[in-house]
Amino acid sequence: LTFDVHASSSTPVHECAGHHYPTNTDFDDIGNPVVVNPTHLPLEPIYRDAFVDVCIESRYGQPTANISEKVLQAIQFKTPFLLVAPPYTLKYMHEMGYRSFGDFWDEAYDLEEDHLVRTEMLVEIMDYIAGLSLEQCHAMYIKMLPIINHNYKQMAVRSRLGRITHIEK
Repeated sequence: LTFDVHASSSTPVHECAGHHYPTNTDFDDIGNPVVVNPTHLPLEPIYRDAFVDVCIESRYGQPTANISEKVLQAIQFKTPFLLVAPPYTLKYMHEMGYRSFGDFWDEAYDLEEDHLVRTEMLVEIMDYIAGLSLEQCHAMYIKMLPIINHNYKQMAVRSRLGRITHIEK
């Protein structure tokens, strides 16, 4: 595995192309499901079948924290998460009022600046979780509910609507 190539100069980015989403017919031909997630919830069935969301941020090898819709979707669907993200991303989330799952697995990966070592630490956690039985996952999830519910409420408070989705429940 290789993540870093030392640069001898910078590269100006003239267009980030963040507005170009691939077409994905699995989600009503809307491209990226995040576009309609607040109103249609196309990802809900996927999250209902998962114990943990391994949130892989697009920017991993940068020196500053980075969160995006990926971890916010885990929070929206009340799913525990691991962040495959730049160092100090969990720390940044904590500063924003969110909580994470350090009582259930080692979150020291967040402080690791060596990207390869951080990845190895994350893989160890994934292996640990993969080794849990369904009953162990269920028992752990019940213990995680105070964190999960706190994060859900925190996300709602931080949103411009004061709630997570446009759908009234």
